[in-house]
Amino acid sequence: MNSKVYKFAALLLVAAVAFSACAPKEAASTTSGDKIKVAVVVKAVTSDYWKLVGAGVDQAMVDDPTIEAEFLGPNEETDIEGQIRIIEAQISAKVDALAVAPSQADQLAPTLQKAVDAGIPVVLIDTNIDTFEAKSAFVGTDNRLGGTMAGEFIAGKLQSGDEVAIIRGAAGDPVHNLREEGATEALEAAGLVVVAVQPADSDRAKGQSVAENLLTANPNLKAIYATNDEMALGALNAAKAAGMSLVIVGFDASPDALTSIEAGELSGSVAQFPGKIGELGTLTAAAVARGEAVESFVNTGVDVVSIDNITTYKPDAKPAAAAEPLKVAVVVKAVTSDYWKLVGAGVDQAMVDDPTIEATFLGPNEETDIEGQIRIIEAQISAKVDALAVAPSQADQLAPTLQKAVEAGIPVVLIDTNIDTFDAKSAFVGTDNRLGGTMAGEFIAGKLQAGDEVAIIRGAAGDPVHNLREEGATEALEAAGLVVVAVQPADSDRAKGQTVAENLLTANPNLKAIYATNDEMALGALNAAKAAGLTLVIVGFDASPDALASIEAGELSGSVAQFPGKIGELGTLTAAAVARGESVESFVNTGVDVVNIDNVAEFK
Repeated sequence: MNSKVYKFAALLLVAAVAFSACAPKEAASTTSGDKIKVAVVVKAVTSDYWKLVGAGVDQAMVDDPTIEAEFLGPNEETDIEGQIRIIEAQISAKVDALAVAPSQADQLAPTLQKAVDAGIPVVLIDTNIDTFEAKSAFVGTDNRLGGTMAGEFIAGKLQSGDEVAIIRGAAGDPVHNLREEGATEALEAAGLVVVAVQPADSDRAKGQSVAENLLTANPNLKAIYATNDEMALGALNAAKAAGMSLVIVGFDASPDALTSIEAGELSGSVAQFPGKIGELGTLTAAAVARGEAVESFVNTGVDVVSIDNITTYKPDAKPAAAAEPLKVAVVVKAVTSDYWKLVGAGVDQAMVDDPTIEATFLGPNEETDIEGQIRIIEAQISAKVDALAVAPSQADQLAPTLQKAVEAGIPVVLIDTNIDTFDAKSAFVGTDNRLGGTMAGEFIAGKLQAGDEVAIIRGAAGDPVHNLREEGATEALEAAGLVVVAVQPADSDRAKGQTVAENLLTANPNLKAIYATNDEMALGALNAAKAAGLTLVIVGFDASPDALASIEAGELSGSVAQFPGKIGELGTLTAAAVARGESVESFVNTGVDVVNIDNVAEFK
């Protein structure tokens, strides 16, 4: 796993996802400007990990001064009743929202349901409860993936047949279940033998005691994986006392663990960015309290920290040997529009983030030039680049060329536009475009009445991104009782958007709104409405500089922001990680938000 990919996914990108969604806006549940009281209740407040979560909660109040957050929890992770009592007290205090890291799903769920029944939304952080359907969102780590990565890291240092033991957190804790399951699966897939799995309640002293017993019972043990750093550090103490050198990997990348890794003692730890869990969990809970839409899963990322990348996490640490430069070709639909230029700026940023990357930003001049894009990709295959990051214009036409790249040993990461049927891709980095369309439709519906007429201007026919943006909006508009009188393409072009809008206004004199699936077409539609002396609700997609200026001027009604710079940056970093043989998430979600006159200052 490339440390830069997931560090930036967690520390930069996801902040855009959640913080933009959580920006203070007037909503049904509270009066605009009211303080939002959020209680953040974690499993314990004593360990380094939970203290970092608490620091994230403090940061959330800096990000959004309208939030009043309190960081609470028992002293021990095993004190389930203590956590329940704290939550009950917050329900009685009638806080506006709860962000909870539940210790035990079966015991906590009834209390969390009581909060929801009392009108207090619940956002789960760090630890999900899949069966608790009343939650508003989950903000945290893909713990199974983290366990898998730990297992793969250990397997890379051992041989088939070697013995490994796992020390895990409290029995039944869903987070530690996932971390254990992911690691066990990866270890066994590599031919390693998991000789024991024993709990140590996330405690260093208990971890040491359990490890001492494991080393006595298993003299051929080659590695220990612990599902948190406290237990890993305890296992390290046991190994030192026994005069043994083992591969020992923890989970959390706590300060003590990082110091141990730097000293060449602990082999590694899975980083999961607890500060972002606290920060984004708090911001998401506040957003829900205000009645705003949030994503159901805000993924804060994972990475394996080792001596090879310790400087990313401890800047003062001694750097490992420099990695070989990687040539990444980023091929987009066009290089001329504001949107794709922002993607290109993100590619440039990726090379600043990781100077070992040599990235080229390429594409035709028009999004409709499919053959031009294919020729560019073919040329990069011939040039034997290390990886491709591609925003494909047409799935059916591009897929064979992308397959050719994979067969030539060049991994392909799709950016901006996914091809669901292209199974050979290594990852997709981009926007949930259907959700963006839905948010645009809901925004428009909030300004109109049932029965009002709306038209949609969309990008090139068949383009999967514009399909999703159209489908999400259509569904939301029709659900609100609005009438979609026409859907017409304008190839993502401003002039064509104006022409199409002129025809729509002539054919539909009662038209109240136009939704365009990119900003260029929305701005063209705005020109048409101005020329006709009409005032319509017009919403675009991309939050381009021109669109933001128009929103600020009170002309364009809104635009769906999708953070193109992050798509370029994280797409490039992800492609480089894959080229190095590192594990990456299958979907790096770069987030969406509706920009309007109320929040445009946050985007300009």
